Amino acid sequence: MAQPTVRDQIQAGINARTRMDMPLGTGVALSRAYRKMLGLDGTSVEDAARAAHTPTGPSVTELEAKIRARRAHAWGTAA
Repeated sequence: MAQPTVRDQIQAGINARTRMDMPLGTGVALSRAYRKMLGLDGTSVEDAARAAHTPTGPSVTELEAKIRARRAHAWGTAA
């Protein structure tokens, strides 16, 4: 079998990064998470941070700051 060309190898890398291999329903879960993070469903910053918190991740306080910044960026307002 012939060795793949450099072009083929590069294209394979691009395909691996851009191909949508997510399981069915993942998009729905991501959409719900973004709605909650951005407050589109009426979720407060505190509730969104508590929902996003995991034991090995950032603290709830850090998540609140990140969510506030993300919401400010999304809506074009000061944090």
